Amino acid sequence: MLALILAAAFACPDDQVIGLDIKPWKAALLADKPGTDEQHAEMAALRMKLVPEGNDSEDECVSKPRVEGIDVFDANLTGEKDKLIQVRFRMCKGKPEEWISLRLAVLVPLPDGRHCLLGGEDLSVDRAKKDLPCGMKLPLTVSFKEMTEKGRNVVEARDFRGSCEQGQGMLNGQLDLYQARGTELQKIFDTVLFESNGTASGQILTQRYKVTYGSALPKTIHVERCIEADCDVIGDFAYTKPDGKYVGK
Repeated sequence: MLALILAAAFACPDDQVIGLDIKPWKAALLADKPGTDEQHAEMAALRMKLVPEGNDSEDECVSKPRVEGIDVFDANLTGEKDKLIQVRFRMCKGKPEEWISLRLAVLVPLPDGRHCLLGGEDLSVDRAKKDLPCGMKLPLTVSFKEMTEKGRNVVEARDFRGSCEQGQGMLNGQLDLYQARGTELQKIFDTVLFESNGTASGQILTQRYKVTYGSALPKTIHVERCIEADCDVIGDFAYTKPDGKYVGK
């Protein structure tokens, strides 16, 4: 009876239903040799794009992405105990052409051990290590916040790019919020976090954006831009239920 209630509460299109047991799938992908048909098959089981995307290097190591880890997060985007799966790949480690790829997918449990793979926005990222700011190990980090309604989270994704030379470098970052709307992931808000650029004198000028969330649901978003200690308000944003997005007040 419970399975029937869950099925009625969350209807998944047939083309988004997959039969996947997460634990053995994770163990198999971690055990697969880089670049093999077996590795490709495990990725295909979650309909993930091959890696890397956007790297035109002819070095053999690029075609052998190594899985450095698989993270299974309790996302709770739909209220149906869904999971966000993140696979971390690295190619050509230690070489100038070193490359990092992340593949992410959200799975909602269905009866009989099946899952619904959410469509819509793809959070996957491919980036050369030379395009990462100093100290950054991954180009994207995700967290989960209750923003729009009680009992459901949104994904807060922070994307960073830049460079790192002699301990200094450029930093650019963006914050994106995604919610589950039906069986799709939808971006509902984005803002710059950092803008770092070199000046004619050789100094690096960084504009930092402060993002503050309100306390009551649906939470408001307040954004300020700061250069050193001098800040000015960029805007205040509220969640609109008809559109399901944040808009300026």
